[in-house]
Amino acid sequence: MCNNDPDRIALCERLGVLWEQALGDKRKALEYYQRWLDMDPGDDVAFETCARLLGELEEWNDLVNLFENRVAVATDVPAKIAVLKREAEVYESRLGDLNSAASVHQRILDLDAGQVSSYAELTRLFGQMEAWEEVVQTLMRWKEHVERDEEMVDLMLRAATIVKERLENPDRAIKLLSDVRRLDPTNEVAAEKLRLIYGELEEWEKVAEVYLDQETHATTDERKATFRAAAADVFMNKLKDRTRAIMHYERALQLNPQLKDVALSLAQAYVAAEKWEKAFPLLDMLLAYPEVASDPARSAEVHYQLGLCAERLLDYERAFREYQLSVKQRPDHARTVLGLARLYQRRDPPLWQLAKDHYIKALDLGRDDLSETEVAAAHFALGEVSLALNELDEAVRYLGNVVEESPNYSRALEIMIQIAERKGDWASVIQHKKALLQTKKDPFERFALLLEIGDIYRARMRNVYGATEAYREALELKSGEKAVLMRLFEMYLESGQIEDALFQLEQLAQSEPSPEKRALHYIRMAALYQEKLGDDARAIEYLNLALDADPDRLEAFRAIDEILTTRKDWEAQAANYRHMLDRIKGRSAPELEYRLYANLGEIYRSRLKQMDYAISAYSAASKIKPEERKVHEILAQLYEMTGDQLDRAVEEHRAVVNTAPLASEVAQSYRALRRLFLQMKEFDKALVTTGVMVALNMAEPAEAEFYESNMEPGLPWFKGTIDALRWESHLMSKTENAILGRILQNLYQGLGAELGAKELKDIGLKKKDEMDLEQKLLFVNVYKAVVKALGPLPHRVYRDPSPVGLKVEFLTPPALVVGADMLTGHDERETAFLVGRQLTYLHPMHFLATVKNMSELMVYIAAALKFRRPETPITTGAEFISEVVRLIERRMPQQQKNMLMKLTGDLVARHPDMDFRAMFTDFFKDIERTSLRTGMLVCGKPDVVMGILRAEEVSFSGMPQRERMEEVTRFAISEDHFILRRALGVAVEGSGA
Repeated sequence: MCNNDPDRIALCERLGVLWEQALGDKRKALEYYQRWLDMDPGDDVAFETCARLLGELEEWNDLVNLFENRVAVATDVPAKIAVLKREAEVYESRLGDLNSAASVHQRILDLDAGQVSSYAELTRLFGQMEAWEEVVQTLMRWKEHVERDEEMVDLMLRAATIVKERLENPDRAIKLLSDVRRLDPTNEVAAEKLRLIYGELEEWEKVAEVYLDQETHATTDERKATFRAAAADVFMNKLKDRTRAIMHYERALQLNPQLKDVALSLAQAYVAAEKWEKAFPLLDMLLAYPEVASDPARSAEVHYQLGLCAERLLDYERAFREYQLSVKQRPDHARTVLGLARLYQRRDPPLWQLAKDHYIKALDLGRDDLSETEVAAAHFALGEVSLALNELDEAVRYLGNVVEESPNYSRALEIMIQIAERKGDWASVIQHKKALLQTKKDPFERFALLLEIGDIYRARMRNVYGATEAYREALELKSGEKAVLMRLFEMYLESGQIEDALFQLEQLAQSEPSPEKRALHYIRMAALYQEKLGDDARAIEYLNLALDADPDRLEAFRAIDEILTTRKDWEAQAANYRHMLDRIKGRSAPELEYRLYANLGEIYRSRLKQMDYAISAYSAASKIKPEERKVHEILAQLYEMTGDQLDRAVEEHRAVVNTAPLASEVAQSYRALRRLFLQMKEFDKALVTTGVMVALNMAEPAEAEFYESNMEPGLPWFKGTIDALRWESHLMSKTENAILGRILQNLYQGLGAELGAKELKDIGLKKKDEMDLEQKLLFVNVYKAVVKALGPLPHRVYRDPSPVGLKVEFLTPPALVVGADMLTGHDERETAFLVGRQLTYLHPMHFLATVKNMSELMVYIAAALKFRRPETPITTGAEFISEVVRLIERRMPQQQKNMLMKLTGDLVARHPDMDFRAMFTDFFKDIERTSLRTGMLVCGKPDVVMGILRAEEVSFSGMPQRERMEEVTRFAISEDHFILRRALGVAVEGSGA
């Protein structure tokens, strides 16, 4: 027995040799060698012997295990790699396990990434397994461990090829190839592969980019020109971008003028781009090259291109020569024959038959070569030529071929339409126009064609259905188109289809943007409903629609009125009047509005017997035209008929009188007023009204007797006084400018004598001329009574021995000057009238306007404005205005200044134009109106006042006599007068007529 490993190892070695060599038992020998290896795993002899025996015994799996154990005990990387390579060989060649072999090579690379042979083996193994992604990954790892760029480029090209061809991933291949070109920009293999991939993807822009990039890295002009020309070919033939193709062809020729094919391509590009002037000299130059002239095909092509250029440049003689030279060298070239055909057609005079023959020949020659567009153009030309030869059927046949080949060839259809129209074949005209319609995309062109088709159906073929279809299709393109709707309307109307005609007319109305025109359509519809269908209700409906669209279309309203009057449908008539009134609100049509209200009132009054509604309508009419006497008369009648509105009847009769107070036509209203007042037991009002009738010579004897027997001749005793409130609310004229009056009052009260008061001597009087108001004179008595009635108006009374009547003077205080003629010859009531008028002028609101002229008054108002706003510009009278402003600032108390500023602001707001002259002209008239009212109030007898006015020749404001008399008359019968009479306690009480 061996007691130690070396002895045992030596024994195992001898036994192994014995069993293998002497006994020939390799398997038994293997056992002893394996024991040896187990005892000494690192022994190279034992390992190699075991490996040999396992190989000879073909125990491949055991051999693999042996290699794995050896790798496990090996201490250095090269030893491990050597064993792994042998293991990979066993897997591949003995076990056929390519995947395991590849795994072993992966382990080798994990141990040493620079093992180039393993990359090669892996690439081969993955390739055999068709594991193409792994092949690519291996190649990409491999390239990181090569020393030369050429090797790297080769590996990347191999990877790109596999990605493109095996993995079918063009985008990835493009990236790989692009990386190659970044490493080696001149690598033509990579460039070619890139162009092929881009070409398969039809990314022709990219193909051209590759060529142009190659040009930038080319080292000679010849190579640059080649690449540039190739890019130009792509732009020309693939991208159909003649502009860029020409640019690149031109650059290529600049780099290498000897490129004949490029020159020809450029010339053809010029021709295609219709740059005839540039193509012509280039083609001429090409003919000078012997290699072109000696080549019949190239020469014929150049002559053809030259002919085409000359034709387009309108050099027809040169074109003809070039085409002939081309056709001699290339007689079967269809396009050259077509060129000759065009020139024969263009000759002057045209050679129609020759042209026709050549077109036919060209079509025969180019059966497989000419494009559809060229064939269509030739057939079209044959149609034109046949038409010129008056071969109409031939022309139609050829043009029909054009349409068959190119349905959108609109010009052919247009000529076919002309031929059909010449032949009067309207069915064919329709057919061809419908075909032409299919070629049109523009909605406006389609619309026009459909309109023409409809017109032919209607006018030429009397085909209502065809016309209707065409017109309706046109409406689908342009909904609401008036021209179409009108055609449909007229067509239906002519054929007696009234309902359809009305439908179209309504569509026409609804599509009409103009309200005026829309109204006309509705009126026409109403006429059809009434006249053709006898439908008054629908007629009224559309007449109302017409009025809704255009309220000024009054004939429509008259038609409604006539229909409803004929039918005696008064309720509907009233409703339509109300509707019409609603329409015209705010349209500034007072005359129309007045007539509508008046007529509506008449419908309610005489036809519907609805008096309340009649009153409402007539009242509205009277507000619009208060001067219309007839309306007031009717209203008065209506109010009387109701029995409980006598006060309103009075107001209407007053309104009648106020339209023309002096006219005989209003006598009945005076008389009605008198009667109503008596009926209402308003005796004083009846008496005064009778007095007006007497004054105007309108009273009957009994009425005059009534007046004379009840009206006292002398002045009554005034029990009351007119206070300031009643002055402004009842006595002053309703139109008087109170703001202007208060401004003048404020200036007068604030500045007083500073405004230019006179002395007694200035008016020819002395202090002794002041009148003794205690004298027992008629004038003094009347004066005191009137002063009591009108309230305190501070002044003094002076007597002037001259016959100056009554006048007001600017003294301090103001003066009433009484002339000698006022003391005799006047009864009490006359005197009262005259005094009352003059006292009106002494009123603080009137005083300055009475004693100052227009210019002075305008200065005062301008000064007030300037005081309020110092920045107010002054155009005239600056010195005088400034003086008054200074007076205001120095003399006027602050409270009055504040009031003046407020009143001036109110005046500006009311009269923004500040027309002083017009303002004062009106103010003077209103002061006089107030004076007349005051005189009438204190006099009390209208006949006395009228007598004075008839004799009066001048007036304060220049108001005509008639206006003064009308003012007195209006006031005498007004409610203001009667209120003031009661306030003074002079209203006459009594009864009886």
